[in-house]
Amino acid sequence: MPVAALDLDDPSLEGLVVVDGDRAVLTPEGRLLANEVAVRLRTDVAVGVGRRAQAGDDGTGGTSKT
Repeated sequence: MPVAALDLDDPSLEGLVVVDGDRAVLTPEGRLLANEVAVRLRTDVAVGVGRRAQAGDDGTGGTSKT
């Protein structure tokens, strides 16, 4: 999920989420307690939703237009 979607200063998220670039990623413990993370998602911040772009991704899903 986008980092902006969580208040990473919330002490109850310690050990449940790690930051990987611009993404917040659940740890193994976070996956077990995913509902605890989900209830802390921020609703006051607009975040982009959709698949994560990969380097060199032209949006064609790997298909060639030849």
